[in-house]
Amino acid sequence: MSPNLEKLLNQVKGETTKQKRIMELNPNHEIIAKMRDRAQDPMMDDVAEVLYGFALLAEGSELLEPLKFNQAVMRVLAKTV
Repeated sequence: MSPNLEKLLNQVKGETTKQKRIMELNPNHEIIAKMRDRAQDPMMDDVAEVLYGFALLAEGSELLEPLKFNQAVMRVLAKTV
């Protein structure tokens, strides 16, 4: 069920149920391969947080912890610029 359909059903029924999200990763994707190569780098925690937050936003969901996502984005940008 898409996040938008979930929201509509919750509004109509008055429920607050949420469907469990599953993030599928392509192990051959360039980003995942680079993360695997740098697995010991502490920055990879922030990169994973950014990827998960981006996936939620891309599907139309809300961020669970927007402040945590924003801080991770800023730390990754600060180290890569």
